[in-house]
Amino acid sequence: MSQPGNVGAATQQGGPPMAPEPVVYQAGGLRKVILAFVFLLLLPFFVSLPVMLYQRLAKGALADTWGLIVLAAGFTLVMLFLLFELIYSIRARIMLGENGIRLSVPAGRFGMPALVYRRAEIPYSEIASVETRCEIYGGAIAPVLMRQVRVVTKSGEQHSLGYVSEADTDPLFPLKDIAECLCRNCGVQLVERESVRRPTRRLFMGLAEESGNVPVTSDMVAQLNRNHNRFMLGLVGVMVALLAAGIIIDFSTAEIDRGERARDAVQAKKTVTPPKK
Repeated sequence: MSQPGNVGAATQQGGPPMAPEPVVYQAGGLRKVILAFVFLLLLPFFVSLPVMLYQRLAKGALADTWGLIVLAAGFTLVMLFLLFELIYSIRARIMLGENGIRLSVPAGRFGMPALVYRRAEIPYSEIASVETRCEIYGGAIAPVLMRQVRVVTKSGEQHSLGYVSEADTDPLFPLKDIAECLCRNCGVQLVERESVRRPTRRLFMGLAEESGNVPVTSDMVAQLNRNHNRFMLGLVGVMVALLAAGIIIDFSTAEIDRGERARDAVQAKKTVTPPKK
């Protein structure tokens, strides 16, 4: 959980901003301990999976190893997620101090790659504006609406505070509250920029260029939602069809199996020799 302090004082009428009290947003100790405990608890099982795969493949038991390969792939994703969350809880930190803001946030977009972080310390006097905008990622399969908050300095440098889903407010780093508090501290207005749709390609490495952004209109959002609804309905239809086909196949093979078992039983009775008297 975040651990904010008191919110900084508002700007005095006709004068400069009052000195705000420090506000710190970071993960709580309990969250760090739980994530570290779960990660260390699962680590021995994860390390043993490559050994088990090697032993099976060395013996040529490839046909019986596919299930273990799928399990290893899923386990790897879970361990990567836990590792990213653990590092994020330890390293991510935003402090609104008396004279400026200190950042320790992921370097890439969406917090990826989560192993690389950047630090910055920006005085309030150097902040020209605080901007926020919505960014749409993905297409009909899985559209995601994220809100970004960034600080623009008087020298033109841009420092992103991070991203948060519009559908789910992050209790660890409530970016909207942080942006409003930062605006009060440095005496600027929060700038709402137009929403854009960003290309997903090369996104997680932070290589997507601003020139590739497409301004978002209400018609575009409505069309994206319609395409997503059609895709989900089609996916549900395919799953229902596969389920129905599986049930039909089970019933048909069950009749065949019963017939084969009855035939085998009759053949067994015919081949049994009568006992000698």
